[in-house]
Amino acid sequence: MGVHAALMRRRIGLSVAALFVAVGLLYSALWAPLVLHHQFWMQPGDIWGSFRAAHYIGWGDLGDIYARGTGYITTPGLAVLLSPFAVLASHFGLSESFPWANPHPTAWPMLDLVSLLCGGSALVALDAAAEFLEVPRRRRLVLCCAQAVLLWPVIVVWGHPEDAVALSFAVYALLACYSNRWRSGGWLLGAAVLFQPFTLLLVPVALVALELRSSIRFLSRVVVPSLVLLVIPLVQSWHDATYALIQQPTFPGINHPTPLLPLAIRLAPESRAVVNQAEWLNGHFVLTLHADKLTDVVSPGPGRLIALAIACALGLLARRRMLGTVAQFWLAAVVLACWSLMEPVMTPYYLWPPLAFGMICAFRAGRWRCVTATAAAIFAVYWSEKYLSPWAWWLPLIGAIAVVLYSGLQSEWLFSPASRGSDGFAQDLRAPAKVG
Repeated sequence: MGVHAALMRRRIGLSVAALFVAVGLLYSALWAPLVLHHQFWMQPGDIWGSFRAAHYIGWGDLGDIYARGTGYITTPGLAVLLSPFAVLASHFGLSESFPWANPHPTAWPMLDLVSLLCGGSALVALDAAAEFLEVPRRRRLVLCCAQAVLLWPVIVVWGHPEDAVALSFAVYALLACYSNRWRSGGWLLGAAVLFQPFTLLLVPVALVALELRSSIRFLSRVVVPSLVLLVIPLVQSWHDATYALIQQPTFPGINHPTPLLPLAIRLAPESRAVVNQAEWLNGHFVLTLHADKLTDVVSPGPGRLIALAIACALGLLARRRMLGTVAQFWLAAVVLACWSLMEPVMTPYYLWPPLAFGMICAFRAGRWRCVTATAAAIFAVYWSEKYLSPWAWWLPLIGAIAVVLYSGLQSEWLFSPASRGSDGFAQDLRAPAKVG
């Protein structure tokens, strides 16, 4: 397939992605002056810590990305991706908004564009999945626009482009596996894990049609990219790297504690969290330090292990029932939902991956299922930004995600035995596939 044909095939995703990038740039530059009547740029705070970690890679200090107070607690993919732009910012002396807030950091237009392009890549990948799973063309346009709305808080409000890049690679990895391109699927899923470890949960669902020896080869491709980049940080700053990657410290006093908080491992009691908040006082941009806010520091605990166990169980179910690709994709959405809802402390952008997968399955069904899933997903995004008591915040989100998943469910996947997938895409799974 030529480049022109490939671009035409992805024109829905590319068009919505271009609109997403344009609106995001305009929002950042104009929302505060025109709507809030204040002279500053809208910037998500979390991305500046990742950009600082990218500086260390640009300076040749990969080993210290977890040891310098950047707050970077994921695999190194995003820091590596941003490192060339961090080098450019240093070379041209561009100002940043780390560690203190800056109303007009000169590095922000470049960083904002890169972050929005990362988000756009996810929209293109999700549209490719929708086409592969035979979502009708008209619905694909509506679906892609709805996906952009769901993605907006992840990129623009919270500043986590690594989630978008990870999901892009994960989607293409699953599509490669569904097309019997297992070698490419393994490397693509490895790239996804390099940006966000939660994509490891998709491995049991992806391995449905592989025999044992081929599964080992597939898994080696999944883990090698992250292991290669983590060797230096683990050797140079073992304590800081393992604290960030394994214990994953989070603050229930700042984020959203859920009813599962008692399962969390308490890392530090009553630690003092310094919260930097940019405000306008008497017509001037100032930084307020909320240094008196006390909060526990906790680790997610067994919740993620439970989510991994559920993923393995669903992978075995898909293998025994010989489910087709749409059913496997729906099970991937369930796995991601279990991961996000088993967290003792959540932030709103955790909800996006299961909603993105679940919406695609729902849009294969009838019109009312599309409407119901879209309404439930948008409600989940809206509700997740509220600060309420744990039960009042968590239960409506569970209900909304359950509605999205149910909208894409077909009962014959789980209750009617079949030698081939009920959707007609999968190969016969009686003979496990092999990968070189």
